[in-house]
Amino acid sequence: MSDEKDKLTIVMFSGNLDHALAGFTLATTAASMGMDVSMFFTYWGLNIIKKNEGRIRSRGLMKKLLNLMNRGGSKRLKLSRFNMFGLGTWMMKKLMKDANVPSLDEMIAMAQEMGVTLFI
Repeated sequence: MSDEKDKLTIVMFSGNLDHALAGFTLATTAASMGMDVSMFFTYWGLNIIKKNEGRIRSRGLMKKLLNLMNRGGSKRLKLSRFNMFGLGTWMMKKLMKDANVPSLDEMIAMAQEMGVTLFI
């Protein structure tokens, strides 16, 4: 058996809350097993790691409008199904909190503490 560590690379290309939670669950689980884990964020997946605060700094009307419609940030992500104008997302977050399941922000911090490499 070689001394080389097992590796896992996860490509995050969706900006949905349930997809982000699944990706970070896989990442933290693999990291806890001693694997080298990296996550690559692209397309809508970049919304997962965008800042929750801050103003829109784009130049030009079209860029500003696009950024307004696509704000991103872990607190703004919606469920891929059963969003129901935000009610489904709210219910999911409430159920997670009641069951002491880490929030997405906590999972991101946990992954970084465990040495998961995030490629932006």
